[in-house]
Amino acid sequence: MEGDGRKTTIVTRYRSFEFVVMPFKLCNAPITFFTLMNDVLHPYLDSFIVVYLVDIVTYNDNAENHKKHMSLGLSH
Repeated sequence: MEGDGRKTTIVTRYRSFEFVVMPFKLCNAPITFFTLMNDVLHPYLDSFIVVYLVDIVTYNDNAENHKKHMSLGLSH
Protein backbone atom coordinates (compact mmCIF):
# COMPACT_ATOMS: atom_id res chain seq x y z
CA MET A 1 0.00 0.00 0.00
CA GLU A 2 1.11 3.50 -0.61
CA GLY A 3 2.75 5.02 2.46
CA ASP A 4 3.78 1.68 4.01
CA GLY A 5 7.47 2.27 3.24
CA ARG A 6 8.10 4.21 6.42
CA LYS A 7 6.79 1.33 8.51
CA THR A 8 9.39 -1.00 7.07
CA THR A 9 12.49 1.18 7.17
CA ILE A 10 15.34 -0.15 9.30
CA VAL A 11 18.13 2.25 10.19
CA THR A 12 21.49 0.75 11.11
CA ARG A 13 24.73 2.44 11.98
CA TYR A 14 25.84 1.72 8.41
CA ARG A 15 22.82 2.68 6.29
CA SER A 16 19.04 2.51 5.97
CA PHE A 17 17.10 -0.43 4.53
CA GLU A 18 13.53 -0.32 3.29
CA PHE A 19 11.39 -3.29 2.30
CA VAL A 20 9.40 -3.06 -0.92
CA VAL A 21 6.70 -5.29 0.62
CA MET A 22 5.96 -6.04 4.27
CA PRO A 23 7.77 -9.26 5.22
CA PHE A 24 5.98 -12.05 7.12
CA LYS A 25 2.69 -10.12 6.86
CA LEU A 26 3.26 -8.92 10.44
CA CYS A 27 3.21 -5.19 11.00
CA ASN A 28 6.48 -3.93 12.55
CA ALA A 29 7.69 -7.42 13.59
CA PRO A 30 11.10 -7.20 11.86
CA ILE A 31 11.89 -3.68 13.06
CA THR A 32 10.74 -4.50 16.59
CA PHE A 33 13.04 -7.54 16.71
CA PHE A 34 15.91 -5.63 15.11
CA THR A 35 15.58 -2.70 17.53
CA LEU A 36 15.32 -4.96 20.58
CA MET A 37 18.38 -6.99 19.56
CA ASN A 38 20.40 -3.83 18.90
CA ASP A 39 19.46 -2.51 22.35
CA VAL A 40 20.16 -5.77 24.19
CA LEU A 41 23.38 -6.57 22.32
CA HIS A 42 24.68 -3.00 22.06
CA PRO A 43 27.82 -3.57 24.19
CA TYR A 44 28.88 -6.42 21.88
CA LEU A 45 28.02 -4.97 18.46
CA ASP A 46 30.96 -4.98 16.04
CA SER A 47 33.07 -6.69 18.67
CA PHE A 48 31.84 -10.21 17.98
CA ILE A 49 28.16 -9.79 17.08
CA VAL A 50 26.36 -8.25 14.13
CA VAL A 51 22.57 -7.90 13.96
CA TYR A 52 21.21 -7.72 10.43
CA LEU A 53 17.45 -7.57 9.98
CA VAL A 54 16.23 -10.79 11.63
CA ASP A 55 19.63 -12.53 11.85
CA ILE A 56 22.22 -12.44 14.62
CA VAL A 57 25.72 -13.32 13.44
CA THR A 58 28.57 -14.10 15.83
CA TYR A 59 32.20 -14.22 14.81
CA ASN A 60 35.49 -14.82 16.60
CA ASP A 61 39.19 -15.13 15.84
CA ASN A 62 39.54 -18.50 17.52
CA ALA A 63 37.68 -21.24 19.39
CA GLU A 64 38.76 -19.94 22.81
CA ASN A 65 37.24 -16.49 22.20
CA HIS A 66 34.10 -18.09 20.80
CA LYS A 67 33.71 -20.23 23.90
CA LYS A 68 34.24 -17.17 26.14
CA HIS A 69 31.76 -15.01 24.24
CA MET A 70 29.06 -17.68 24.10
CA SER A 71 29.34 -18.24 27.86
CA LEU A 72 28.27 -14.64 28.56
CA GLY A 73 24.67 -15.80 28.90
CA LEU A 74 23.59 -14.37 25.54
CA SER A 75 22.28 -17.68 24.24
CA HIS A 76 19.10 -17.72 26.38
